[in-house]
Amino acid sequence: IVLDADETVFFGLNLLYDSAVLQFEMYLFEIFGSYTPNCYSIRNRFMQVNGELAKTYGIRRGRVTAAFLQVYEEAYAYVRRRFGVEKLSLEKDNLIRRRIQEMGDSPFDHSKMQWMLGAKETLRDLKAAGHKLCLLTSYDETEWPKRRDLLGVQEFFDLINILPVPGLKTKEDFIKVSGWSSEKDFERLWCAIGNGTSDIN
Repeated sequence: IVLDADETVFFGLNLLYDSAVLQFEMYLFEIFGSYTPNCYSIRNRFMQVNGELAKTYGIRRGRVTAAFLQVYEEAYAYVRRRFGVEKLSLEKDNLIRRRIQEMGDSPFDHSKMQWMLGAKETLRDLKAAGHKLCLLTSYDETEWPKRRDLLGVQEFFDLINILPVPGLKTKEDFIKVSGWSSEKDFERLWCAIGNGTSDIN
């Protein structure tokens, strides 16, 4: 059984971004003042852009920064078009972009992650029943060990059956982590369990 990690067996990925998103929203208000789009529309747009970028970035570092910068550019275009706000100087714009990059590159707070309700009990039952459990997840290679050790992943998954990949998951990754073979084997069944299209190829 090949499982995805975040939002499948782990919960709390969005919590990792909350403080950075709040900081970003406040910074936009600092830049544009009363012309700033409302915080709901900013957050909603960030989630949309972040979701789109996930298709190419996976969990690689830089995705949140790219999403913040796109939302900033859209907000800037909006206030100029809607309210006639004068154009920022190149120096000011570059300063803003550097500050936004710092916000988007905030380190993960892994302590906010936790197991999904019932996940550990389910994994124990599956393992006790003799199923081979595999974990295939999109993760930055420097961040994964921190998440793995904090949550005690090795209790349920052997290290040989854990594969973090820096980008989108592929069929080849599924084969590598599970030992799947295209040859017919009526004694074994391979399953992929996740929450997105990249989890099942």
